[in-house]
Amino acid sequence: MKPHKMYQFSHLGRPVDLRFRTNRIISILMLVSGIVAFVAAFITDMGFSNALSALFVTAFATFITWALAREIDPDHDWSAFVAVVLVWLALLYFTDSSSARPIPQLGWLSMGLILASTRIVSRIIGLPLRISDSVLVLVGIAMAVFFDNWVIALIPIAALFLDGIMVNPLRRHLAFSGLASVMVILWVQFRGFPETQGLASAYIVAVTIVSAGFFLTIAATRKITSVPDLDTYTLDIRRIRAAMILALAAGLVSVLWHGDNAVITLLPLWCAMIAVAVYRVPITVQEWMAYRKRKVQPA
Repeated sequence: MKPHKMYQFSHLGRPVDLRFRTNRIISILMLVSGIVAFVAAFITDMGFSNALSALFVTAFATFITWALAREIDPDHDWSAFVAVVLVWLALLYFTDSSSARPIPQLGWLSMGLILASTRIVSRIIGLPLRISDSVLVLVGIAMAVFFDNWVIALIPIAALFLDGIMVNPLRRHLAFSGLASVMVILWVQFRGFPETQGLASAYIVAVTIVSAGFFLTIAATRKITSVPDLDTYTLDIRRIRAAMILALAAGLVSVLWHGDNAVITLLPLWCAMIAVAVYRVPITVQEWMAYRKRKVQPA
């Protein structure tokens, strides 16, 4: 199948190619979920502007959750759709119709940087970033730092550094990582550290359970059979596990610094990690049983 024209210009973005069934499904789900959210908000007297916000937030959350789950679990297409269902439920749970801003506010820039970080490290497209892609990531880091979210900026900085030292390294990313690090240090020196925010007890329990479950999923990921978009070799397991670790690190450093707010703004990330961990449980058990069966068979 002929590669999408987008790859002529970027090795960071992944087009939603409608020639693939799962891409057609997620496109339909984005449209339908956005419309349903708009209608539901409007008929419950949230007002037109909030209904419009519900449409865009739901459609965005649907796509970014699906995309993140695909990045950290490339071997299993359907775990991403489990994540989509979870984020719908989460958005419904956190919607407060009595509030002036009833729709949960997601971290658009943070989610974009986390998604970009996983792609940089996983090389799921198959080719290293173009120089324009690297500059775009650097701009994203600068924006995060400018908006006092330098904590999340550490994730793409780490991604650039890892891409510069792992298998088939892109050495210029070491320089980009160093430049971004200096940017963060100078900004913190100039503005000082923002105050940390507290984390409610219920969130502490939830984050601990999700993090532990996803950590075990990372440990249980021993092989990858998927191939990148633009090549036929098997994706590197070390890069995929590094991308999973970065996703987990993004969630943890955010809640440690931003508290309760990071649970809500990063809902797509948490839902993606939950879905991947839960979806992989029966698969991991089945693989373990097959391994034990082979081990006990007489030679």
